[in-house]
Amino acid sequence: MIANEGWTVDFELLEQRYAATYAAQAQRVLRIGTRQDLTVPYQAAKSVLAIDALAFALPLPVEKGSMDVLYVQCDTVQVDLLWFFIPEMLRVLSPTGTALLVVPRPAPAMARERVAAMLADVLATQGANSRLLEWLELTSDAGEVVLVVGPPGAGGRIAPSYPDACFVWSAQLLTVGGEALHCNLCGSKCFLPGPEGRMASNGRPPRCQGCGSLERHRVVQKVLAAAPAGFLGERRLLLVGDATGVPTSWFASTDRVSMEDVSAPRSPHYGAAIACHALEFVRDDRAAFDRLLELLAADGWLMCVFPGVLEREVGVDAEQSAPFHRYGRDVITRFDCAGSELHVLEIELRDPGCGVPLAAHIYTRDPQIARQMQRWLGMDDGFRIRAQMLPERRGAIAKDPFAPLRAELELWQASGRSCLFWWRDDDLVCASPELNKMALVAAEASVPVLAAVIPARAHDRLGEDTRGMTGLSFCQHGYAHKSHAAAGALSSEFGSGRPPAEVAREIAEGRQRLRGLFGARFIPVFVPPWNRIAADFVPLLEEYRFLGLSQYKDEPSHPDSKLIVVNSHIEILRWSAASKATCKPTPALVLELVKLLAERRLGATEPEPLGVLSHHVAMKDDAWLFMRALFAVTAEFSVVRWLSGAEIFSAARKGAA
Repeated sequence: MIANEGWTVDFELLEQRYAATYAAQAQRVLRIGTRQDLTVPYQAAKSVLAIDALAFALPLPVEKGSMDVLYVQCDTVQVDLLWFFIPEMLRVLSPTGTALLVVPRPAPAMARERVAAMLADVLATQGANSRLLEWLELTSDAGEVVLVVGPPGAGGRIAPSYPDACFVWSAQLLTVGGEALHCNLCGSKCFLPGPEGRMASNGRPPRCQGCGSLERHRVVQKVLAAAPAGFLGERRLLLVGDATGVPTSWFASTDRVSMEDVSAPRSPHYGAAIACHALEFVRDDRAAFDRLLELLAADGWLMCVFPGVLEREVGVDAEQSAPFHRYGRDVITRFDCAGSELHVLEIELRDPGCGVPLAAHIYTRDPQIARQMQRWLGMDDGFRIRAQMLPERRGAIAKDPFAPLRAELELWQASGRSCLFWWRDDDLVCASPELNKMALVAAEASVPVLAAVIPARAHDRLGEDTRGMTGLSFCQHGYAHKSHAAAGALSSEFGSGRPPAEVAREIAEGRQRLRGLFGARFIPVFVPPWNRIAADFVPLLEEYRFLGLSQYKDEPSHPDSKLIVVNSHIEILRWSAASKATCKPTPALVLELVKLLAERRLGATEPEPLGVLSHHVAMKDDAWLFMRALFAVTAEFSVVRWLSGAEIFSAARKGAA
């Protein structure tokens, strides 16, 4: 037992709970430790291999990928020993295996940043064999450490046992097969959490252990490196704010200033200016931007890197505290021309160190410079460039694609009526980075999501892998998502013509399997694949104790059924004939939402909750950006509520129906 003022960690109890969590499914357990009774909690396992001490265990005497559970309990673990152990741990664990490392008295050098860097470095060298892992650290004020390493959801299985504990860091570390992630400033492949433990938006640690650079620093250097030799060497550089990542030796000369000193009198002959994460800390950012342009020579250019512009559609201003501005994708229209036409290059690229997408913006009055830089950057496949000319003068207002939705919600707000939404996501079968993204977006916005699971294709560990995703509940998405329709007919798994006995068996087996996977998190709601089910089969849903049925838009209703029928009404993806999906344009989606809301407000349609339908497995960055922006806009209005599946499909509502 280890006790502290804040909370207590009982390692023996933790071990027992860990064993109880995994032993039912674990076939093979490897335990390493100085205590002789460590095997006892794993009696339910098929096999248990015990090793007395880690120091005498390397290399581990087991085959690659052969262990489901790895439990390590040590009095001390030296950093050097752990360095050799992490690759062995990853080697012996199965793809769904989980490790628990209990280190009651770690060496002083074993800071969590150092341990995290080791794991990140090992992952970066895995290549095609890499995988998504969750790394959760449970620590006390005295420094005792428990490390949980496993697939997504691994930490969530431990967390419920310690509701008062301090989970100082929980992150997913991802390496992509074939992608060589490294710092382009110093060449290091080892990365740590950023300031205050911050992780990049894709879950990776962003700070280079070698040079301390962050995402923005490496992006600046990558853009500058695309220019031909000699182009930068002729220019005098004005460097505003952070100088990390800017190779000043590539320029003829360099002056450094803070953002506050930009307005001081200076000679306007700079051939280049770079402002990286600077303008957001200036209250009057437009005036500061214009001053930077005034300091440029006729053929000069300004490069800005704004934080988070790819993570939100529309920027937000704050009046009281810095940063005063959180920019969005509309930043390209925020800074208008200061006296003449301004050419803008918006460059999207991925940080070479952690792979997260970022954007850099280059502004110039010289059209020849704009064309040259567009040509040079366009030669690199890693850049995505959008050129745009902005002739607007000061005071131009950026168009807000969500303005129509805000106007409609203001009408709801004035009426005082509740405006109800709900989120349904289809085709869940297994843990994946896309599922993690959905859970993260739902948690950030406090918006629940009802995930429709395909029973016959669901992974055996899906229930465990989603244990920590508290914003998700689960319902039944057909059986195997296999169409039985005749050639030329619309796809349907439960269309007319199928034998009723066969359909009944699939519905019953699917319900039983999902109930076993998710327990109380399963809501007995049936979502037919392709949103179609023959009327003859609807009574079977009542027979097998389903509460609700959910389809899409105007699919045939079933007035004689006692089921709660609540459909989804707007799908954010557009599907091609080859089942390829792209996100619908934001303006089109917004207008569709406004139309549906107005019909409800005016009483033209039934006032059921407006259902937003997604398919997480097919969604790209633009689709997630839309969802985040939608949640942010609706959060501005107190009359808007996002309902959970349990609220929509409840036994009380069924009785009332």
